[in-house]
Amino acid sequence: LYGLIAAESGVTATNNATFGNGSGATASITNTNPVTADPLLSASYRPLQGSPLLQAGTFISYARRDNIGVQRQNPPSIGAYDAATMISG
Repeated sequence: LYGLIAAESGVTATNNATFGNGSGATASITNTNPVTADPLLSASYRPLQGSPLLQAGTFISYARRDNIGVQRQNPPSIGAYDAATMISG
């Protein structure tokens, strides 16, 4: 949901992380199955062990690889990196 503004209407999102966005930022967006808990990201924005983003996404056939080319699992993790690329602590 990054970059969407409240003035936009009719937007529907599924399985997105919205932690720390506040109420105004997503007021006009329908977000089904959101992750609103702390995403537990590393300094490089990769999900840490125990992150609620891990395997919480929706599989999209044209997005088979993550940001660094690793094959996404089904279900994939939410975000640029899949669970296979997560780092510990």
